[in-house]
Amino acid sequence: MMAQTKPGGQTPFLAEQPHPENRQARCTTDGGAPLTAAVDVEASCCCGCFWKEELWLFVAAQNAAQEIHQYVRKADGTFVFRKTLGCMPAPVRQMNAFWNETVAEIRLFVLADKGYILDAAGRAIAVFPVDCKSACALEMNGTLRVICDGDWYSLKDGGKLEFERELSVAAYHINANRYDKLYETGTTRPGEITGSAIQWKGKILYTCGARFERCGRENIDAFLCEGDEKGEIFSRRYLLIPNGGCVSLFTDGEENLFAAFVGCTSHSVVSGKPAVVRLERQESGFFRPCAGTVFETSPVDLLRPSDNGERDIRDTFVCAADDGWYYLTGTTARENGTSWKNTDGINLWRSKDLKRWEFVKTVFDYRERQEGWQNQISDNCWAPEICKHDGTYWITYSLEPGCGLLKSVTGAPEGPYADMGRVVMRGIDSGFFVDDDGTMYLVWQNGWIAPFTPDARSFAKDPVLLIPEDGRQVGYEGAGIIKVAGKYVLYAAEWNGDMRIDGTYDMMYSVADSLYGPYSPRKVLVPHGGHGCLFYDHEDRLRFTMFGNDRTAPFSRKAAIGTVEIRMENGRLILRPQSEQT
Repeated sequence: MMAQTKPGGQTPFLAEQPHPENRQARCTTDGGAPLTAAVDVEASCCCGCFWKEELWLFVAAQNAAQEIHQYVRKADGTFVFRKTLGCMPAPVRQMNAFWNETVAEIRLFVLADKGYILDAAGRAIAVFPVDCKSACALEMNGTLRVICDGDWYSLKDGGKLEFERELSVAAYHINANRYDKLYETGTTRPGEITGSAIQWKGKILYTCGARFERCGRENIDAFLCEGDEKGEIFSRRYLLIPNGGCVSLFTDGEENLFAAFVGCTSHSVVSGKPAVVRLERQESGFFRPCAGTVFETSPVDLLRPSDNGERDIRDTFVCAADDGWYYLTGTTARENGTSWKNTDGINLWRSKDLKRWEFVKTVFDYRERQEGWQNQISDNCWAPEICKHDGTYWITYSLEPGCGLLKSVTGAPEGPYADMGRVVMRGIDSGFFVDDDGTMYLVWQNGWIAPFTPDARSFAKDPVLLIPEDGRQVGYEGAGIIKVAGKYVLYAAEWNGDMRIDGTYDMMYSVADSLYGPYSPRKVLVPHGGHGCLFYDHEDRLRFTMFGNDRTAPFSRKAAIGTVEIRMENGRLILRPQSEQT
């Protein structure tokens, strides 16, 4: 399907989302500070609304679960307690505020032992039985409608809910390598937790919470679906707030959109506490939280990229050289090119501190050699890696298909390099591993490995695929190996959650006592760190690189360096990123 472009060159997000590493598609934005709780209270649920230019926040506290506490935002942005609306007959499980057109007042829907509609003073306007785990309410054309566990109901005279229809969305599928979780699981229900529904500029916006395995862990993320004015046809869902769970939407007098939620799971920076964030409509047609907000607590969420100028870079690789410098390379684009088409040659930067990088040169560009074999099979070159072995520097890189090999004829990292030919006919993302006995290996794709002959003209043995003992590959691309604490660490990149839509591109790892295994079942090493690398710095600290390739990464297409914490537990090697910044 041909992408339809909006004025200004933006691809419509809901119709054909750009790759998630694209900054115009991101859920989060580069930089910022952690979101702070609106109220320092452990809460079961919350919701918000604007009334007469005041922002009200309603909270059901864990230590007073049957009460509804009202807070109001002051001019300095902080919230202060105003009053308790009253005590419900049972613990409050969910709330949302909505506009009642008939009397032009705010109404509060409360889910406790039953469903309750309260006025702004806390008086019950309607009470009706509700048999569901989560629900929300809104008024449409004078009729109160309730969404219970993803099904539409209307409230009839006598307080009876009458089923209308299931709320369903289209599963999203672009191609074999890009699809959402709904497509994978064959369902049309956008989430198992009803959030809220709100009328906004002739649309119905619906939020729901779903358990989602971003970063290889269980999150309860908040998703948004956009429907027509009758709520009959909804768009595909997209991730709105990481670990937002049950989000309540509301607007101010200018139709700016806000979200109130209690942070779900320990991965949220406001875990268990209420928060309010403003949402911004993007030109390509989706909402995301306002810029500069960090939502999660993983060690990489506050990591900031190094300075390598204005160049975007992917597949970042760093080599600690014996001349005292660090050398950086990765996938870059030519002018007017992208990371996928019209990529650049192999560029090299160097740094003394892993923070500020100076450009060295383009060390190899086969397009300048028209007779080169590479020009016969590909116009792209990506994922170069560099290492020193046998007194000189070697570079390997990817084509489509296959991998090439270069050797520095001067022994210097900047070359010039001799073309050693094509070493892998099928497969990509090649890198080096030099074992303690001095043997240099090529590692590529999802864990293929083969030793070179001494002259590196061919492999000394047939390639072998390294698979963890549970039979599940460590990752599907970007594989590498490094020795840590006497053990072999195999790492690779994998999408968790879903494929290139709302999922995360993470660095996974497995551990073995010998090079050819057996390797332990894989774990996440660096969230959002897929197709980075592991290396030792000049102080012998284990480091990682990452570049940001998914919608909830802390940045996109930049080189960042972090530190890996190493520890042993009952003889098992455990690796994880440290929280400190480089």
